[in-house]
Amino acid sequence: MPAQVPETHHDRTVAYLKEHSLVVVTAESCTAGLIASRLAGTAGAGSVLESAFVVYDPKAKKRCRASSTRRSNATT
Repeated sequence: MPAQVPETHHDRTVAYLKEHSLVVVTAESCTAGLIASRLAGTAGAGSVLESAFVVYDPKAKKRCRASSTRRSNATT
């Protein structure tokens, strides 16, 4: 019988997102993409991790926010 790998909080997060038909988009700088990386390393994450941005330059951050806001009608 194969050893069972314990469920991580990443597994639970992906399961929750799937159960509630949610997706994630991250915008990270000081974490250098760590959040997206941890989710991406979880089985099934491809269906819930829509995109991830690692942005340091203030002008690039502004462009990403503007693009995201236009697409989703969200405010920042």
